[in-house]
Amino acid sequence: MTTICGRYVDTFAEATHGMLEGASLDAPYKFHSVKVLRVEGAELVCTGAGEEMRLPVRRRGKREFSEVTVRDPIFGPLKFKVAPFKDEKGR
Repeated sequence: MTTICGRYVDTFAEATHGMLEGASLDAPYKFHSVKVLRVEGAELVCTGAGEEMRLPVRRRGKREFSEVTVRDPIFGPLKFKVAPFKDEKGR
């Protein structure tokens, strides 16, 4: 079990993680959050279940977000919005 304490922030440049909005924590997804490695231009470079991926960064007002698709064994591919989140340790 993993616990992440912190707060949502406006941009991925401030974030340590990306939280999947609406993802069931009981679901057997490979990951429920992503670890932010860096932002390169309009791409978020992150890891989910240890695999590096690049996600497009979008803006709505002053807030950034992205989207990721994960595979559910029952429902198939599911798309989730990813919101920037900074853990309380800021790592």
